Amino acid sequence: MKRLSTKAISSLLKVTVNARQNVGQHAEERHFERLLRRHDRKGELRAGILGIDAMVFRELQRRVAFDEIIHLYGFKTQYEFKVALIGKLRDELLRRGWSRRRIDAFAASSPVAV
Repeated sequence: MKRLSTKAISSLLKVTVNARQNVGQHAEERHFERLLRRHDRKGELRAGILGIDAMVFRELQRRVAFDEIIHLYGFKTQYEFKVALIGKLRDELLRRGWSRRRIDAFAASSPVAV
């Protein structure tokens, strides 16, 4: 994973958890997409979850809708992709010294305002 700040990773985790819980709510989806685009400009995080190279992901993204990309690489829905993203973000926070309890408490707290 590209070296993101711990604050960015924790913000992404919180927004992803909210977006996963509020599936179908347009405002939550937009917030999630905006934050993901800001912190994963090169697509390295999303490509890592899909198991492909970031350059391949960016090329696909120019030609194909994101729903189709995730379907091509084994995810049936964006919900499943978000669950995988949450796992990757949680794992990264664990590597940086956060406890599971701290991660759970942070993810369950109020939404991030960006």
